[in-house]
Amino acid sequence: MLAVLGLWLGASAVLGTATWFTVATFTGPDAEAPTLTTVLLVYLLLPLAALVVYRPSGIRDRLAMTGTSWRTIGLAVLAWLTTMAALAIAYAVFGLVTGDAAAPLLDVLRDSTDYSRFAQAGPGDWILIVIRALILAGIAEELLFRGILFGWLRRGLPWWAVALITASLFAGIHYFPVLIPVGVVLGVLFVWLRERLGSILPGLILHWLTDWLLFAIALTLWLSHR
Repeated sequence: MLAVLGLWLGASAVLGTATWFTVATFTGPDAEAPTLTTVLLVYLLLPLAALVVYRPSGIRDRLAMTGTSWRTIGLAVLAWLTTMAALAIAYAVFGLVTGDAAAPLLDVLRDSTDYSRFAQAGPGDWILIVIRALILAGIAEELLFRGILFGWLRRGLPWWAVALITASLFAGIHYFPVLIPVGVVLGVLFVWLRERLGSILPGLILHWLTDWLLFAIALTLWLSHR
């Protein structure tokens, strides 16, 4: 685990810094491209670091990249839909109490997507946004939290303790206060699935579904207000 994280963080620091300044030289430091390209690179470097350390032959066992049935995936999606509905109701109720039922839900959409970048994004920016937000973010975060960290912590802790630790860290990297409940609840759900099914693939699929759903709603909202 330490080898993967060390290689990832070291490569991210060196290559990420070089990438930001290189892209900024051509686009300007105030453009969106330097940040978008750098973040995309950092997400990409994690699975590459895991491949280097574990090698392709060890990825399956070390990170639980094992297959699962369509029935299992269907049940996982049902659990996810129930969880998402419960979260939406909880945020709406909180909004009613504070004066606007829609406000917390809108805050979640804005803070969990690249909504603030949509207006200024050019064609290249849109490509970077889609690749990072809808593909690489899910892969990297599932490998880190439900793959690498889960496998390491689970050796000495019960699954529920691992769930609380990794879910808290997962929520923490999204840093906006309004996203913390979403991160914790989904983090616990994904760990529970990882424990019950012995695979990170259902959690990865649900992570993608979450990102795609929020992005689609945010994009629709933005287009309707143009």
